Order: sequence, then C-alpha cells, then structure tokens
Amino acid sequence: MINTNMLEGITLWEILVESIGWHGQILDDLSRHRMIRNLIDMEVSDLIHATDKNLRDSGVRSVLELQSLPYNVVCFSEEMTSRNRQLKDFLYTNCTDTTGWCGWRSRQSGSSAICSELMYSSQPSCRTTSRNGPRNAAGTHDL
Repeated sequence: MINTNMLEGITLWEILVESIGWHGQILDDLSRHRMIRNLIDMEVSDLIHATDKNLRDSGVRSVLELQSLPYNVVCFSEEMTSRNRQLKDFLYTNCTDTTGWCGWRSRQSGSSAICSELMYSSQPSCRTTSRNGPRNAAGTHDL
C-alpha cells in the first residue's frame, strides 16, 4: 500500500500538495478529490497547449498535411512527459509484486503482462514517432 510519505520527491505529487495547500499525514476525501481534479486539469491543459504549439510549429493547413507528418502532434510537453514518467516509474516499482499487478491476479493469462506494458512502456517522442511507421514483431507500433 502506498502512503503519502512514500510520494515525497515525486514532482507531480509535490505540485498537487502545494496546489491545495495540504500538509498532513492522512489524506481526507475532500483533499484527495481536489488533488485529482487538479491533476486532471494539469494533464489536459498541458496536452492542449503542447498540441496547439506543435500544430502551429508544423505549419500544416489541412488534415492531409497533418496525417503525412512523420511525428505525432498530439502529445504532452517534454516537462509533463518527464513528470509522468517519474510517477509511472514510482507506481511500477511500488505496485508490482509476485502475485501480479498491484496484487491483482486475473483468470485470463497475460493480464499482468498487459498491465505492465501499459504502465511501463516507453513514451513516444512527439517529434520522432510516426503513426504510420514500422511495426514491431507483434504487429503494433512501439510506444
């Protein structure tokens, strides 16, 4: 189980704690809900601003031009990508154990591997990943 002391040093956590002025040991429901709302706002706002910047920088004027770009335009900023990676690394380290993903064991084979892949796959680079690029051995694009 993750406790609030374990989250010290996680950039997103520290930003959220400061955003609501929370200082304590026990996270009450109201504070937790406020943090969740702030996190969603931060993530969505960053995605919108980074995507807008990428669209403007690309100079595209049509959907066809957009689709022909050799990189993804919709993505987080480098700073948010780094913050998300730090949080995912923490969660991966602290939420996996010998019983599977966060102690959850499914009757379906491969569920733990799927959860691990979703959680710990490398992030696509906005400037270098092509959605039409080469596929890996599984027939999907590498993240």
